[in-house]
Amino acid sequence: MEEFSFIEQKTLFNQNNEIDKKRITQLKELNLGFTENEVRFLGLNPFNYTVSYYIGIDWLKEKECYITVEPKIKDLDYVKMFIQCLQHHEISKYFREIYNIDFKRPKIKTSAINWDLTPFLIVHFLSLVEIIVNQGLRSNYIIREENLNNKIKGKIIFQQQIKKNIASKREDRYSCRFQEYNVM
Repeated sequence: MEEFSFIEQKTLFNQNNEIDKKRITQLKELNLGFTENEVRFLGLNPFNYTVSYYIGIDWLKEKECYITVEPKIKDLDYVKMFIQCLQHHEISKYFREIYNIDFKRPKIKTSAINWDLTPFLIVHFLSLVEIIVNQGLRSNYIIREENLNNKIKGKIIFQQQIKKNIASKREDRYSCRFQEYNVM
């Protein structure tokens, strides 16, 4: 599996810190099918082959080659940054728009840098649970109609009572309409 590794806001470089024209040619030969104003492959610009505003890993061609984009700031603790964002209620509302993990696509096995998102996902999950808990459970009264045995609950529905119970000589049953408290 082939890897194209970028640093955010830079083009492909080789070990001598020179633009890697061979790798750019390989990238062009993939025919990735860019359309105008389309953001794909972690912000890869098809004209100058730079990436910007994204970090992460994504497939260029599934199960063939992928792209990795590392932060331009060395030793950036992005998980700590995200945790800090979650502490602000207004920011945490839009937090799910910051990242994307596609669980339906095949996993990418890489030796690049450590892309361990587990702590990030756990903290995000817990923040969502906290928001849901703070909103409280939804509850409501629902109207039910039942043919009850030996008891009356709510109002008797006389039309159904006569048709179902009295006409069939089931005088131990009562057709009732009542409200029931329900927690959703």
